[in-house]
Amino acid sequence: MSANELTRRAFMKAACLGAIGSALVGCAGVPRYLLQPEAAAETVSVPISAFGDDEHLVLVPPNGRKTFLITREGDEYIAVELSCTHRGCGLQVRSDELHCPCHGSRFTPRGEVLQGPAQVPLKMINVTRQGDMLLLGKNDVLSIG
Repeated sequence: MSANELTRRAFMKAACLGAIGSALVGCAGVPRYLLQPEAAAETVSVPISAFGDDEHLVLVPPNGRKTFLITREGDEYIAVELSCTHRGCGLQVRSDELHCPCHGSRFTPRGEVLQGPAQVPLKMINVTRQGDMLLLGKNDVLSIG
């Protein structure tokens, strides 16, 4: 194999990092993102401290296929899959809107459609607060994709 050829592992790593970048491109205030380590438990946990002073946090699960936006609104936390319901393109987080770079759909951080062609809201992920941690259903997060 020549030095210019990518191995499958290198290609997948670059593709995953590109997916993370596409979720963050064009952000007025780029949200924090957290790469979630492989977990054996039935839940995926996120420390509330990971938000810092930000309202949004992008979660990248270990399978790297889908990313999720967790939004803090006061004491409430909402999580949505960052995948357009029109054709499945990765969404860009822009200030208080989510944009689809493929066909122009726009969503609120709660997943509601602001502009089509998407007709269906984003997939919501169950979030439970337990002390200083947020728990996301592992089946919700890891089975998507």
